[in-house]
Amino acid sequence: LMTLFPLGAVQMGQALRDDRSGQTASQADGIVRLWWQTEVVEKNQLLPGSEDPFFLTLDNPNYPNPATVLQPQRALDNSPSYPVVLDSIGWHSQSVATGQWISLSVAEPRLPRRTMKSITNLIPQAVRTFSMMDDITFTETGIPDTNSGSLPNKVVREGAFNWCAVIQRPNNANRYTADFKVCVFHTKGLYGGHVPGLAPTNAETIYSLTNTLLAPPALNGTQVVLNVPVGNLPIRSGSWIMDGSNSAVTNFYRIQSVTDNGASTTLELDTPLKGTTPITQMYIIRGLADVFDRPQLTASGYSRQAP
Repeated sequence: LMTLFPLGAVQMGQALRDDRSGQTASQADGIVRLWWQTEVVEKNQLLPGSEDPFFLTLDNPNYPNPATVLQPQRALDNSPSYPVVLDSIGWHSQSVATGQWISLSVAEPRLPRRTMKSITNLIPQAVRTFSMMDDITFTETGIPDTNSGSLPNKVVREGAFNWCAVIQRPNNANRYTADFKVCVFHTKGLYGGHVPGLAPTNAETIYSLTNTLLAPPALNGTQVVLNVPVGNLPIRSGSWIMDGSNSAVTNFYRIQSVTDNGASTTLELDTPLKGTTPITQMYIIRGLADVFDRPQLTASGYSRQAP
């Protein structure tokens, strides 16, 4: 009986996180579809050049900073566009150099990260838009806390759940149709001091498995073998890893089990590896709680579709 109580507490905690993650993803779905319709589709149709810069970043990840060359511009043909991460919190909480990309170094394939054009500051716009709307801190009297944050008279948000979106056109000639994933973070801490004790330097940690892969994992297989023990890496059952082999894919995999024999570590994934080329680089992103594949964005992107 004594062992059942902590086990039940752990399962209840996971159920709460899953529930909040689902709510966060649902909120993100509505926000992104409305933004895609009004700031991308309608503005491009009415006045090309006035649309959100995100639209052009899908073709050219160097945009709007052509001095930083990552990859050549994609043709408007049947090949996929570049994947781009819509992450206003990450963009505004990092320096310009690190905020534009999700990567460890310029030598590795990097995912371009962008913000919404309409969001011009981290607090309160980015935090309010990219975190749970009801994820706020209350005082002991039951009213919202407006005193302990970094901005006077502003509601302090707990910062437990926030999100970013990964968007990519599967066919770059079809300009208004895009694949859409929502990545939900738990305790990522991207609030620049607005949450007491958290600073931008705590924003995110990305661990590269590039040099620890024992060999390129088999395509369609479910195992990834590392040539080192897990050690201090934030890997456990339920964690997520991302395929970062090249800038044309953004596949996420949940770890089903971890087997550490002291010299190497085997990660068993819950779904087979995707793609047609060997996977050579993988990443762990700290705080990534869940990844949701959402219905495609379309020219009527504001309309919610059934999951």
